[in-house]
Amino acid sequence: MNEVILHFALGLIAAVIGAAPFGLVNLSVVDSTLSRGERAAFLVSAGATLIEIIFVLLAIFMGSRLAGYIENNQWIDFFILLVLLTAGISFFLRKNKGTDEKAFIMPAFVKGMFLNILSVQVLLYWFVAVAFLQANSQIVFTRECMISFTLAVALGKMLTLLFYRLLAKKIKSKSTVIARKVNYIIGTIMVGVAAVQLVKILVF
Repeated sequence: MNEVILHFALGLIAAVIGAAPFGLVNLSVVDSTLSRGERAAFLVSAGATLIEIIFVLLAIFMGSRLAGYIENNQWIDFFILLVLLTAGISFFLRKNKGTDEKAFIMPAFVKGMFLNILSVQVLLYWFVAVAFLQANSQIVFTRECMISFTLAVALGKMLTLLFYRLLAKKIKSKSTVIARKVNYIIGTIMVGVAAVQLVKILVF
């Protein structure tokens, strides 16, 4: 029983640490809260959480085989750069108010899944996190412990994204200027992260 609780606690902590930094999913949750409402933002969170669980299971069962390939693959680095740039530019080009009725709007749950699949760095994070926990905490993923760890990851991801939803609501209620400029703010962050990724490719 103590092992199950330990795995739950470690999974929750690891999930919050991994989900807290700005990324495609977090910023999309903020955008969805402001432009489409809390229900859409919740569905984005749920879709992303489903993929997060898959990432964790991949890290547990196949981490050692996949981690080296992904970390040393420059094509994947360029893919991440392209995704970040495309996302940033798309936010710059979007209108903050008013939506073309004929424009395609991706279902929120599918959008959350899609954005987390594109976030290859999240998968890498779980490879590193699981390997670190196994090496330093001497945890063993029995069936019960794996279920406990995975449920904690899902909870941690949803709670972190709930924080971003609440943050977006606060921004909307306190500052109409920021709410109107949210697409430009998110676009700027995305392009900034893309610039960091470019430096990583060129230097390392």
